[in-house]
Amino acid sequence: MQQGSPEQLNRRLGQVEFIGCEADRMFYARLAGFVTALRRPQDTFDVPEVNSPYAWRRCYSIYLQLQAREDHERSHRPDTAEDRNFAASQKNWNDFLADIGSIKELIAKNQIDEIVAEFLDIRRGDLDSPLRATQPGMPNMRRHDWLDVAQRLSKALREWGSLSAFERQEIPSRLKSRRQDRRIGALEQRVAALEAQLNTEKAA
Repeated sequence: MQQGSPEQLNRRLGQVEFIGCEADRMFYARLAGFVTALRRPQDTFDVPEVNSPYAWRRCYSIYLQLQAREDHERSHRPDTAEDRNFAASQKNWNDFLADIGSIKELIAKNQIDEIVAEFLDIRRGDLDSPLRATQPGMPNMRRHDWLDVAQRLSKALREWGSLSAFERQEIPSRLKSRRQDRRIGALEQRVAALEAQLNTEKAA
């Protein structure tokens, strides 16, 4: 059984009446994301609110039913390009949810702060809920930019994992240098734009 999988977490959270700590709420958001990914237009169920009693147990029950439906239909049809595309999209979505959880854990351990986040290009809002409300009374859906955010977070984790302890200590000074380079680059662009404008005015 995979570490941190819904099946493993259900052993503990399936008996909990109310989900309290931030880590467990993050795990619930991941489970709700799995359920939303498997939802079909004709489905009428509601994903339980995280603050409702036995939210995990009820959401996990829906998850098992939807997963069983997918497994049953997959076993009765030949593998198609559509199936493979769906599987790839689902893997990307699951990796995205896992990456959000991994980064939040690093933040909780004080390994990633605002300076490190900026250095790794983790932007404001990237770690917000991956699901968005569409219309009142309608189910939450994946945020429209989730693929862009997923690629950014995956890159951030790879970069963080590749840094040595010394390189991580050097992040503040490297970020300061990077900011200076950006300011110089922006200034050079402004100068080039002004020169181009002057040349245009002279030619006229």
